[in-house]
Amino acid sequence: MKLKQVMMAIGAALAAPAFAAIANGTSGNGELFLAVFDSTAKVSYTKDLGADQDSFFVDAQSDAGYTRSWSLDDADFAAFMRQANVEFVQWAVLASETSGGIVAGGQRLFSTVKVGDEAKVGATTNQALSNAIGSTQLGTFYNAVNATGSHAPANDFSVNGTSVNADTDPGNGYFGIPGSGPNMNGNFMWSNANSIGASSSFHLITRSGVSQLAAVTVDPFANTNRAGSFSLAMAPATAADLNGAYALTYALAPVPEPGTYALMVLGLAGVGFAARRRVR
Repeated sequence: MKLKQVMMAIGAALAAPAFAAIANGTSGNGELFLAVFDSTAKVSYTKDLGADQDSFFVDAQSDAGYTRSWSLDDADFAAFMRQANVEFVQWAVLASETSGGIVAGGQRLFSTVKVGDEAKVGATTNQALSNAIGSTQLGTFYNAVNATGSHAPANDFSVNGTSVNADTDPGNGYFGIPGSGPNMNGNFMWSNANSIGASSSFHLITRSGVSQLAAVTVDPFANTNRAGSFSLAMAPATAADLNGAYALTYALAPVPEPGTYALMVLGLAGVGFAARRRVR
């Protein structure tokens, strides 16, 4: 191939968008995703978090401690927030794996759980779990959302996309109230009832065995000292972003409430002012 043709081919490859789907776990080891929705405006935002279940399960429960944040500074989240009312916005972090069959531990759901609703998790049956993460419920959400925004139906999961989906869009790409999105929301309302600014525990939910009516097995994310939790809140303003930005954070420690950030900034400013006075 001539040099000019080689350079043109390289340029085309670099210019082509590198989109990727959210791994749905049908072949094992699904990917975590964030779903944010307003069931009044009937619009939702989905973000591929770029973390697979196997790796996150180990990292997120490390005794050495673990913290990870994802900034929601992309154009899709901005578009979602222009359509949504923050008062009605809810969110969830989820991942699923269905390849293991209906035996004990054979299927997995990672899910945030609203504080105070943990008891609802343990009351879920094996059959409800399998139905919720199966091809006719959560599976329909994956199929629809992966064909929108900067997701794509390819099996390359190395790049992580985002999308905005409305209840009026074809398919079940909208993640919202029961009947307008995947039926999983009807079975697992405790997984997506988190408001902005609230922290949420994170759980591994698996089948306990072959009995469809038996309760699932639940394992909260934690290390030997602290429980793990997710929080979606407005981060403090920085020199680069005077208005601040929303961020999703996972931590093996209590996550500061939004008001705490302001107190921390004021405290640090006070310490700096006192230090300057002592120098003088």
